[in-house]
Amino acid sequence: STELSSKLVFVELEWAAVPNERADELLADPALGFCAHHLRTMRRYRDHLLAEAQEQVLTETSVSGAAAWVRLFDEQTSAIEVAIPAGAPGGARNASLEEGLSLLQHPDRPVRADAAQAVSEALQPGLRTRAYIFNTLLLDKSVHDRLRSYPTWLSSRNLANEASDESVAALIDAVVARYDLPQRWYRLKAQVLGVDRLADYDRSASVAESDRKVGWNEAAELVIGAYDSFSPQLAGIVREFIDGRWIDAPVRPGKRPGAFCAYTVADHHPYVLLNWTASDRDVLTLAHELGHGIHAYLARPQGNFAQDTPLTMAETASVFGEAITNQRLLGRLDDPNERFALLASTLEDSIATVFRQVAMSRFESAVHTHRRDTGELSVDDFGDHWAATQTEM
Repeated sequence: STELSSKLVFVELEWAAVPNERADELLADPALGFCAHHLRTMRRYRDHLLAEAQEQVLTETSVSGAAAWVRLFDEQTSAIEVAIPAGAPGGARNASLEEGLSLLQHPDRPVRADAAQAVSEALQPGLRTRAYIFNTLLLDKSVHDRLRSYPTWLSSRNLANEASDESVAALIDAVVARYDLPQRWYRLKAQVLGVDRLADYDRSASVAESDRKVGWNEAAELVIGAYDSFSPQLAGIVREFIDGRWIDAPVRPGKRPGAFCAYTVADHHPYVLLNWTASDRDVLTLAHELGHGIHAYLARPQGNFAQDTPLTMAETASVFGEAITNQRLLGRLDDPNERFALLASTLEDSIATVFRQVAMSRFESAVHTHRRDTGELSVDDFGDHWAATQTEM
């Protein structure tokens, strides 16, 4: 891909050099309809392009640059094993980081506290190495931003998302101004859990009375039914993902943490990748990622130049998938305690989607600014910025 991109650099540069009036004439031609949006969005970068030789060097070295450091970080974190304590469900064992983190949702506080300690101990080895990787990525981005004349650390991302710096700043300010909403919930949650003040390991705790496990087949049928309640066509696509084995669900040693949907090309289907631990939240994660999957599947007729969407639009499909699944789950419950537990989980997912994402963005802003204004961050510097931005929320 990099080799091909390097040979095609001249196309982007020469297209950017076309005068606006001529570009508008060309983009109005139906013959370019299949790639008009792609060509139009390419021109957004006109003020940030370098000379052809410089662009070729940056393209050629991209594989050994930031992408290589990200891959190293993924391999480092994927290899982490958590020593699950004896008091946890399933007993003492070594497990993936994903499984260790999932125990922070357990309804029993001692299980959560032990799991939090085990996760912290598992993260300790290699901490300096991961901090160095992070510092290197921060520096690499600052160099690219300086060379390309981006005004802020976030400007290139905003441009990729087809959003203005001003609109994103306004969004962040609006969310921060209502941090009182998650704070109200956390105060109420402390009362529900019977503690004076939440510990960090209580933040994601389930308020259910027991730790219910959900089998894969049950979860699959539930999510299919949720999508079917809105559109049988969408439910049919979900069945294709499940029956076609386009979903990689099991937790395995060395598997990257988290969950995501991988687009491919217009003549092939997308894939969903999960780390299934059989929790209620995993059901919503499945619904979320299938929202991306359905979006990617239905976007294929747009062709390779137009099937991808900005992050800002992509998340609409996934959050929608969660919403209809929540509604279906709620409709099946009569017990007030079970309904409250589900509503609490739904509320916390909303807090994670809106408030916690902004809090993490403020952490990113803090570390990018520190790296550019002060220099390399120590492990403690990263911790201080994290604690400050998360405590604020």
